[in-house]
Amino acid sequence: MTTNSALNLRDIINILKRETSPGESHKHVEGKVLLENGEGVVRKDDFTYSLNWQNVPFYEMDAHELLSFAKQDLEEDSDRGRVNALTNAKRAIECRVDECLKSLNFQRFSSQHGWHMPYKMQVLQTFGILTPSILKRRITSKRNLLEHEYVRPKNQEEVRDIVEIAELFIEATNKHIMKGYLSSATITCTAWFEELKTEKVTRYYGFRDKYELDFDLDNEMLKLTHSECELVQEVTPPTMSIREQRIGQLHKKEVITLNIRDSEMDDFRELIILLKQKEQ
Repeated sequence: MTTNSALNLRDIINILKRETSPGESHKHVEGKVLLENGEGVVRKDDFTYSLNWQNVPFYEMDAHELLSFAKQDLEEDSDRGRVNALTNAKRAIECRVDECLKSLNFQRFSSQHGWHMPYKMQVLQTFGILTPSILKRRITSKRNLLEHEYVRPKNQEEVRDIVEIAELFIEATNKHIMKGYLSSATITCTAWFEELKTEKVTRYYGFRDKYELDFDLDNEMLKLTHSECELVQEVTPPTMSIREQRIGQLHKKEVITLNIRDSEMDDFRELIILLKQKEQ
């Protein structure tokens, strides 16, 4: 059970990190007081996690389309073809980086702070998305010669290598965007207290806190909902069949809506990383 203060990202992060129920040391159920460390009472905490992804096109053009343009340009084997191939390979990589940021609901921070491409790649690495240094070296050096010094890329094979590097990066990161973006997550924490144990049945009383997170990609909002309920569970040997039912009222707390751009970036990053770890 949380306190009366408004639910926030740090509350969710702390629950994910410590994996202990936020419940109090004692609870009242059906007129009885169960002490966590009381005589004959055993407490066990259960945690479950559910993540949902929504597969939507992030942009009108995607990285694969831009890469296909680069390959077509390369086949011209001309100055114009090499210039266009290099430009489209660079665009394909930048598009994929932005797609990855969007899949993590992190694009808002990039737009807000005006991140340049090398920094975006550094951020992706903190989420476990590899951006090899050769990608930055080869693409950036050739791009600077073309865009800032107006030097033609004359070597067909060098440009072909860059297009292939772009293709390898896009293929390697497909798994990070194929599912779409993280649209919602549910964290369920249940503290079970053994109240009765006989040869015929073991009865547990439980207190369940459910935290629901709903991400709105278009409006860059995050909705947090906390609900709690009291449970009773009976386990019958030898089959160990489980019968569970809710007792008392389901208490749904006020829904908290957060604007992602107003959240602390490090908190939001830690939240997404922890959620992805729980899915693995």
